[in-house]
Amino acid sequence: MTENASKVEPVDIGEEKNELTGEVRIYVGPPIRGVAVGTVFKNGLTPAMENAISKKPILKGLLVPVSRIQEVRRSLDTAGSALNRIYKEAEK
Repeated sequence: MTENASKVEPVDIGEEKNELTGEVRIYVGPPIRGVAVGTVFKNGLTPAMENAISKKPILKGLLVPVSRIQEVRRSLDTAGSALNRIYKEAEK
């Protein structure tokens, strides 16, 4: 992990960070094998997403509530925002 990666703060996604099964979520990160950008998760995660998170836990920060998608898109486009930094780290 790079020095910059350790400075990336977790994003408050509106509930406990480890609980990804409650609210419908959308993946807004970079493309990963078996998961398309914009994939919606309604009843937990697919095995491909779980596998990707196990290899790169920072991806969890890019699973956001669908209800906040407009806010999230703006944040992703804002250089230096927490989500923007997480996205860039996930691309590595």
